[in-house]
Amino acid sequence: MKVVVVGAAGEVGKWVARDLAASAGIDQVVLADLDRDRLATVLDGWAVTGAVGELLVDRDDPASLLAEVRDAEVLMDCSSFGGSGMLDLAIEGRAAYADLISTRDEDSLARARAAGIAAVSGLGQSPGLSNVLAGHAAAVFDEFHEFHVYWASYRSAAASRGGLDTITWELGNACPEREYYLNGRWVPAGFMEMAKLVDFGAGMGETYVYAVPHPEVREIVESFPSLSYCSVLGTWQAPLMAEFKVLNEYGLLEEDTVEDTKRMIWKHRGGRREGGWHRSGAVACEARGRIDGKPVVRRYDVDFPPDWGDDAISRGTGICAGVGAELIARHGAAGEGFVNGEIFFDPEVFLEVLRARDGDYDVHWVDNDASSEFEMEEK
Repeated sequence: MKVVVVGAAGEVGKWVARDLAASAGIDQVVLADLDRDRLATVLDGWAVTGAVGELLVDRDDPASLLAEVRDAEVLMDCSSFGGSGMLDLAIEGRAAYADLISTRDEDSLARARAAGIAAVSGLGQSPGLSNVLAGHAAAVFDEFHEFHVYWASYRSAAASRGGLDTITWELGNACPEREYYLNGRWVPAGFMEMAKLVDFGAGMGETYVYAVPHPEVREIVESFPSLSYCSVLGTWQAPLMAEFKVLNEYGLLEEDTVEDTKRMIWKHRGGRREGGWHRSGAVACEARGRIDGKPVVRRYDVDFPPDWGDDAISRGTGICAGVGAELIARHGAAGEGFVNGEIFFDPEVFLEVLRARDGDYDVHWVDNDASSEFEMEEK
């Protein structure tokens, strides 16, 4: 099986590339990027099991990239927000498509469906693993009422241009995709709204998280319509949240100002990795409903090895994306266009492959009796 990784030298893309290059289930990986120097160092010191090729991407000449895609099972797009040009290449090359996160318009959905390729948007920890865990919960709850995703990501604002694109979208007040689902409708939410104190355990402790514009809110509810409440809540380090609060107050993240703001942020902080956090990331999910008739709250926690340090979120995201890309490759390129991850993947298989990747990266869960909470809600 062959996977082409576009953006393979990026902050997350390099971890996707390393994961796939070390996987015994992948025969060939082609690493493609615009940056020749960074691309040449991606696999330095990392185990490689199959054949690996490197391809410098020329924006004005996609022919060489298309030639690689034509005999690949999957095009794994690690560029910022899954560029539409990469979807077009996957369609033309008849390869399955996946990205880290994107917001798909109706035209993209229709073109992928018409091309008859399999496509999954959002392969990482959130979205990605979070979708898989929603599917895992749905399989055991006989009544599935709620699903919530919580995460904390302590990282530099502009370590990469793709990261800067993502953070200004996620933290900008004028973000129509930021919403939660409650009792039959999706409700818009502003910057730092929906505040909830979540305990992420050792290393990070209790941290407030807030509504973020991740696609799981739409996808998971569409897949499991029994849900009455669904949200994705996340945060970055407190000083960064304070900085973006000021940017929002001065209107510097609005549609007509955000590009100038990004240019200035990149000018002053572009490529800088601040780091120094004791623990830089955490991910948890919570499912509520009934199992065997009993009210239950199931808490999923993702464990990062402490020595991952500042790379915890990007490395964990890359591993999950690598697992997803491999499973898509097993499935084959043919499909019916974009499909939600909680439907596409068998959660037991996904978790089995994930655990085999790195024994120190693990997902575990615990079920707690929720009878008292349900009784209060009924009253």
